[in-house]
Amino acid sequence: GGGARFRLGRYRVDRVLGEGGMGVVYLAELEEVGFRRPVALKVARAALATPALAERFVAERDILARLSHPNIAHLYDGGMTADGRPYLVM
Repeated sequence: GGGARFRLGRYRVDRVLGEGGMGVVYLAELEEVGFRRPVALKVARAALATPALAERFVAERDILARLSHPNIAHLYDGGMTADGRPYLVM
């Protein structure tokens, strides 16, 4: 389903955009004082939250951070959820 509505750090998560084998991508919004930015927030699936998956997310984060192309998502942020799942903000 598309329902979500939760907070993750500085982000208000609104709804699911898509799901894949490694995780779920949500439509979210960065909420800072006087500043808002819509983002896609990709969170690893809980069942796959292993050190190997965390390494894959770090590798994806590093690759995205180096790329600059209009057809490739720009990486804004990343981190870990309270329950230890890695996430990327694009």
